[in-house]
Amino acid sequence: MLFRSVYKCSLKGGPKDEKNIPKAVKMINGDSVTNWRQISNELQLQNIAEKSPYVVQIFTFCLDINLNIWLVMEYCPTDLVKYTEREVRKEVEKKESLTNSLQPYTFRLDEIMDKCFQALEFIHDEHIIHRDLKPENLVLDKNGYAKLCDFGFAKKIGRLGDRTYTFCGTPEYVPHEIILNKGHDFTADLWALGIFIYELTTGTPPFNFNDNMQTYRAALRGVALQGFGSADRVSRGTKEMILSLAKE
Repeated sequence: MLFRSVYKCSLKGGPKDEKNIPKAVKMINGDSVTNWRQISNELQLQNIAEKSPYVVQIFTFCLDINLNIWLVMEYCPTDLVKYTEREVRKEVEKKESLTNSLQPYTFRLDEIMDKCFQALEFIHDEHIIHRDLKPENLVLDKNGYAKLCDFGFAKKIGRLGDRTYTFCGTPEYVPHEIILNKGHDFTADLWALGIFIYELTTGTPPFNFNDNMQTYRAALRGVALQGFGSADRVSRGTKEMILSLAKE
């Protein structure tokens, strides 16, 4: 199992114009052959993906005496979860009371999803599946632009139509073909994107249970059967987009 921690840092030496620019440093436990293989795969795919302006950059990395990998990365002050929680608190303060503390995330949603679409389009053109798309893995840089990060589950596949069979991902975002071990391709990211948009517009994923097996069973029944909660929360166009992405 990989253990990861992320720290904010700044350079002590080097060019003056770099000293005050914060960086993110991610420590990954690499004390087994399996971990090394996964880390090596992540670095190779991230190196390809970060050519997109909507993917977080890795500047360099090093190894310590305990076989931990330290990645020096582009610093992004917040992820989408923290951002939306902060924006919800602002709305609560303005309106004093809301029927649900997690109201639809209407603020900047179109702009944020546009960057996410562009990041996915780029990596798919490079034959890379992300396989762990969720709000925690979309971060906002210092200028507020959304960027995709964490390629720990990413996989490079061959030509269009090729499939891979590894069971991986975050339970609330895992598509049918992974659950049923039918083999999956780029459409796994599209399913996750549909679930992602559902969460951002309703405040919670459609399949959200303490037990993973219960979550998988609900996912197999589909988003349409699960419903969208209060009808006024999600526009017809957004519902159609979600259902077109998160389909069997």
